[in-house]
Amino acid sequence: MTEIVKQQLDFFQSFGDDNILELILHLTGKSFSHLECASSELLMRLRPLTKKFYRTLCLPYLWFLGDNPTWNGQQWLLHYLHMSSKTSHSHLLVLGGSTNRQPGGGHNHDDDDDEEEQLQWLNSCENIPYSNGDAVYNAQHDLCTTPTMNLPRDACAVTRCPHTHTLWVSGGWNGEESHRSIEYLTSNQGQNSWSMSNHSLIEQRCFHASVFDNKYGLLVLGGSNHLFQGAVVSNTIEMPMRHQMFPFSMLHKRTGHIGSLNPLTRQLIVCGGYGGGAIYHDTVEMIDLSHPQGFVALPTMTTKKTGAGGGFGPDGCVYVCGGSTNGTDGLDVLECLDVREQKWQTKASMHIKRGYTNAAFGIDGSLYCGGGSVLQPRFVMDAMGNPVVIGNEQVTYSSIERYDVRMNEWEMMASEKELNVERADHCLISRLLVGGSVTSGLRSRENPVVDVWQSRAKTEL
Repeated sequence: MTEIVKQQLDFFQSFGDDNILELILHLTGKSFSHLECASSELLMRLRPLTKKFYRTLCLPYLWFLGDNPTWNGQQWLLHYLHMSSKTSHSHLLVLGGSTNRQPGGGHNHDDDDDEEEQLQWLNSCENIPYSNGDAVYNAQHDLCTTPTMNLPRDACAVTRCPHTHTLWVSGGWNGEESHRSIEYLTSNQGQNSWSMSNHSLIEQRCFHASVFDNKYGLLVLGGSNHLFQGAVVSNTIEMPMRHQMFPFSMLHKRTGHIGSLNPLTRQLIVCGGYGGGAIYHDTVEMIDLSHPQGFVALPTMTTKKTGAGGGFGPDGCVYVCGGSTNGTDGLDVLECLDVREQKWQTKASMHIKRGYTNAAFGIDGSLYCGGGSVLQPRFVMDAMGNPVVIGNEQVTYSSIERYDVRMNEWEMMASEKELNVERADHCLISRLLVGGSVTSGLRSRENPVVDVWQSRAKTEL
């Protein structure tokens, strides 16, 4: 091993998984000034080092990783870079939902015979193209084409197996009842297909949450037996692959809540939701799946909400955006929980108030929030020409906005990146499609993929 390669290896081994990807992404920029937008923790690590070190020792060799890596001890770095740079290997996927779940609804009330304006419960899926620096992820690539699900699923839940990257979709509302069924999406030689699982839920559930843990497999949390007022709300957790109930239930009955698992720490956090009656939660609870002894309460959110989106972010914090305080309005609020400090902070507001929305972190480390709905008064004119409120109608969105964690800024995505079908009560998840050699390399690590950015550990430096 040459001295220069040894110095490189020693340098990169001094960084942990929590910020090595961030380091590489910034060092591949055109100038050292790109590091100014790095996280404060990374800047603290870099401050004692000189620009000359990066320009003469690191930068000339980083491009070399893409085709012929020589660092056997850092082989996993290639896999991270592969997923970050290959446009066909990652994208955001939107699943199911409804264009209008209000009875008798529809946006065009001038034509009551317009069947397409009636209730629509969706089984369609859409890919969202997103940007990572100068690289634009193209959702039209053949590998990213996603077929429709087997069944309409409004207010369902989706999660990803960290080993196989299979997406598991559970429950949801089909217009008449809530599902017990589960289906999964796999890719084989570039072909995507949905298959019905032999496993099913013990209870009917919609507006529930789901996560995938290496030990317990698919976990389905809470939910209700139908969409509307008077629904039976649950605090139980199922393990469908074992057809058993998890030994611990949540502290509160919840439907329309967020459930998110950090696979590094195995902390499972549940936020908000509707508890039945007039209860809208700002409560938060957590269980450590490494040594489960029941849920414990965490500090409450700044706002009560159901139908919000979010989860663990690139800094190990939990982000929650949008939602509704009463089942009709929409929120533009984004708040963030530092699990270590046990404190919520309010971040920059979204451009649009979105109830019953969803959000997920992309592989670029940004939070994407799309769709959602609010109820607005519906007016008619009386004989005197005065507006009279006769009820509410649902307004559903197709727009998407992106949150930059470092800059604390939201931006609206371009119109060509909006959803083809406006929808609420949908699911949104970052999907990874990796080849055989990459998958094998990732499986050899203690925690494969670690969702790249989304579940990155927040370590003491």
